[in-house]
Amino acid sequence: MDKKSKELDLAFPYKRLVEAIGSKPDAYKTTGIPFWDDEHISKSMLSFHLNPDVESASRTFEFMDRSANWILSLLDRREGKILDLGCGPGLYAKRFSDKGFCVTGIDFSRRSIAYAKDNSGGETNEFIYKDYLTIDYDGEFDLSILIYCDFGVLSPENRATLLKKIFRSLKPGGTFVVDVLTTKYDKEFTDSLTVEVEDSGFWCSEPYINIKRIATYPNHDYLEQYTIITSEDSATYNIWNHGFEPLELKEVLLNAGFASVDLYGDAAGANLTDDSKIICAVCRK
Repeated sequence: MDKKSKELDLAFPYKRLVEAIGSKPDAYKTTGIPFWDDEHISKSMLSFHLNPDVESASRTFEFMDRSANWILSLLDRREGKILDLGCGPGLYAKRFSDKGFCVTGIDFSRRSIAYAKDNSGGETNEFIYKDYLTIDYDGEFDLSILIYCDFGVLSPENRATLLKKIFRSLKPGGTFVVDVLTTKYDKEFTDSLTVEVEDSGFWCSEPYINIKRIATYPNHDYLEQYTIITSEDSATYNIWNHGFEPLELKEVLLNAGFASVDLYGDAAGANLTDDSKIICAVCRK
């Protein structure tokens, strides 16, 4: 490599760094890096999923026990097929299959899917590594779930696409359960930029700098942006979310074709109040 090429090569990570944090990105712009499938980050994510007392990648095990029981109580049957979107390591799927249901779990993390196949009823459940935006089922499932506020992470266009696919995947009379953040989360997001230096951690096994940006947008859209800098490279991850008003969420779901939508305060059936930070919608086809 000649001197000029070497200089250009060394400058490349810093050019990406300036592009990433030099200006506030347009809403729902991605950097194209699937951090959930990164070899190190996916290991960190799995450890959070499997911690029974921490709400990070998943909710606590105690909540999931109550949530799974409540979700199944919505059905008028004691067996059937469930589509679990963003299934992670299959924590809900295992609870459903223990109650006699057959689950198809979809997730875009190889590590999570591998764990689910080995530990979450893989002998009776089916776990598939893929982007759930690409599902193509037709009237196969009694129930579909999208839990832990994944829906608001998607752009409005991808939300509409996914809802059409979910609606089509359900049998007549089928049920879809989804939870989202409410606008009460506005108080949790304040525009800021912070820098942390780590010897190793969630994002990388070697020393790194973490530049974290929190950015708010009109209409209750939020960005958590992480730019990770090591001695040799940099990578930026944009994590979006949206805070829904109850009537807004209900309208989106009814417009997708669902015949009815009932709203709750969480995915275990709590009452929805003016102070709820979560809305859970139960939709009937």
